[in-house]
Amino acid sequence: MAEKIRSAEISNALFVEKFDEIAREQNLPAAAQTAIKSAQDTAKQTAIKQAAYIDDKGFYQGVLLILGGVVILAVVGGLILTYFTMNVPEFITVLAATALGAVAGLLAPSPISK
Repeated sequence: MAEKIRSAEISNALFVEKFDEIAREQNLPAAAQTAIKSAQDTAKQTAIKQAAYIDDKGFYQGVLLILGGVVILAVVGGLILTYFTMNVPEFITVLAATALGAVAGLLAPSPISK
């Protein structure tokens, strides 16, 4: 199975390409080019460490379980309140709709450039 290219990798490639173009046009010294590329590599490694959860399936499963539980509890709670002829508070409706929207957002396929 082919590995998907992340948007961050595409952005990094565009940055390097544009940086090289600007460095050629402005005749930057080699030391300045090396320093900037080193800083860019350090920033890239830091970003990778901070976003380690991106490939963690357990993280997304946990989020889906929590959001799904919120949706189910809000719907059941609203039905129980309706059964006892009470008004359903707006926050229950908003909570259920927001959680359902978040679940839909997580389950929707992310756009991948080809």
